[in-house]
Amino acid sequence: MGYADPNQIGTGLRQRLYSRAFIVADPVNPSDRFVYLVLDTQSGDTAVRYGILSGLEELGPDYAYYDHQNVAVTGTHSHSGPGAWLNYLLPQITSKGFDQQSYRAIVDGALLSIRRAHESLAPGYLSVGSTKVFGANINRSLYAYLANPEEERARYNISSEDDGSVEKDLTLLKFQRASDGKNIGVLTWFPTHGTSVLGNNTLVSGDNKGVAAYLFEKSVMGDDTAADGFVAGFSQANVGDTSPNVLGAWCEDGTGQMCSFENSTCSDEVETCPAALGYSFAAGTSDGPGAFDFTQHDGNPNTTSPVWRVVSGMLKEPSEEQKACHGPKPILLDVGEITSPYQWTPNVVDVQVFRVGQLVIIVSPGEATTMAGRRWKNAVRDKVTTLFAAEPNSALPVVVLGGPANSYTHYIATEEEYGIQRYEGASTLYGPHTLAAYINVTLSWVPYLSSVSSRPPRGPEPPDNSNRSLCFIPSVIHDATPFFKSFGDIVRDVKKVYRRGATVSASFVGANPRNNLRLEGSYAVVEQLDLTTLRWRTVRDDGDWHLVFRWRRVSELLGTSEVDISWETEPWAEPGRYRIKYFGDAKGFTGTITPFEGLSSEFEVVEE
Repeated sequence: MGYADPNQIGTGLRQRLYSRAFIVADPVNPSDRFVYLVLDTQSGDTAVRYGILSGLEELGPDYAYYDHQNVAVTGTHSHSGPGAWLNYLLPQITSKGFDQQSYRAIVDGALLSIRRAHESLAPGYLSVGSTKVFGANINRSLYAYLANPEEERARYNISSEDDGSVEKDLTLLKFQRASDGKNIGVLTWFPTHGTSVLGNNTLVSGDNKGVAAYLFEKSVMGDDTAADGFVAGFSQANVGDTSPNVLGAWCEDGTGQMCSFENSTCSDEVETCPAALGYSFAAGTSDGPGAFDFTQHDGNPNTTSPVWRVVSGMLKEPSEEQKACHGPKPILLDVGEITSPYQWTPNVVDVQVFRVGQLVIIVSPGEATTMAGRRWKNAVRDKVTTLFAAEPNSALPVVVLGGPANSYTHYIATEEEYGIQRYEGASTLYGPHTLAAYINVTLSWVPYLSSVSSRPPRGPEPPDNSNRSLCFIPSVIHDATPFFKSFGDIVRDVKKVYRRGATVSASFVGANPRNNLRLEGSYAVVEQLDLTTLRWRTVRDDGDWHLVFRWRRVSELLGTSEVDISWETEPWAEPGRYRIKYFGDAKGFTGTITPFEGLSSEFEVVEE
């Protein structure tokens, strides 16, 4: 989910996806708390959030503290996770609808992480700081960024390495347990798109932030300063126009040329518009170009196939008022005014703002560009500085922006960037004043962050489409084995000896992994023989980056399939005797699902 490519169909697992929950509560006033979830998904979502809130209600009175106002569901914006779980029709189209299995996996995982965080609540300390991170992001829409006022850009242009075109600041919130001084987790905010893994990938992974969390958590295992169960959350920030592909966009025609710089090939009262997407939305970005004949920074509908104008008009011909409201965006999809069979995009949006001490967290439902995020944070910082000044022991506020959270409202560009109509501007749903509206709504809630304020009133709520969404994903009919074979039998076995750095592979008679997602479990593990006890112990599972699980259907008619498990042995892998184990579940003709296991031969890993 992320590249909007219907041909990007999953074939396996590179890395497990996780939900990481952070709860901050006032020990004197236990009802004063919030939950900040970081999911290894493309974004937060309305249906997912409703599912989480419903599940929290079912957990009983101990969880009555958590409700619509203090639970933020953010995504790392990985583009390498499963799709078919978002609430609105437009993102469902390229993932064949809405899949209850994917939806429940996210909801159940999020609930489990909240339960674990809630059960481990204890007195502690919070500390916040920031640092510069270079070489991790660039601005993929620099042409649009340069449309922002020069004097505004100059405020952030510190050096050639930190020229302000993207934010280099990583803000970190550290959680420390009071009883023993051990660190129990970190939560960070830094803007870079989850597109390090490109659109030709078909293996599930958490992309750059998922890998960062995995490596961080693994690095502190056995560290005396870290508690067991240490959690590292890598949340997104104003990610809209950022890219992790720091070498830029290059042509693939063998010329060695960079892509075109331009397109990669007000009154006092303003209003937002019903949601609509422009022609450059369909062009995609330098991280993931679109599949059709659209070009960024091209506001002329006449330069594309006339079929698109017909399709656009068949869905909903935008009114003259809608066209004027969204100008200079030429409308391709007037999605905000289409309600059949249900809403295509959000028209009611949750916007949150949390506070803990001097840290203020803006919870954004969309992808703010670099400058849009700055303006939003600066407006909140100015407002809360005045608010905090009246409090004893006040400190300068630290403002961060996290998201996409609670829903997915595509992009939030500045008015100047909107006028350029690259991808981010064309994907700014609510017209040129979208950012102004978000800032206005957020500032109206800021007074409620005062230490003496009450809770704000609830506004209108978005619809929950999880039980009426369309689904065109075929179910698993049955699994079968080839003649004279059983599930889990070896098809291609391992070799006897591998040098460190080589890839160990084994193939098994398999079954569809959708029969059992094995949440909190594994499809594949590597076991090592303990020479002291002569027992096998698990040393890798399918949550490890270097262990890859792939499934493929051999015969649709017969229902046979195979599973390939590959271990890319690391340079630090311990020499010894190993084997690969496969855990599967087969669906019979009667619908009964039966677990089974497969085992490779033993093999040796030796030093190079």
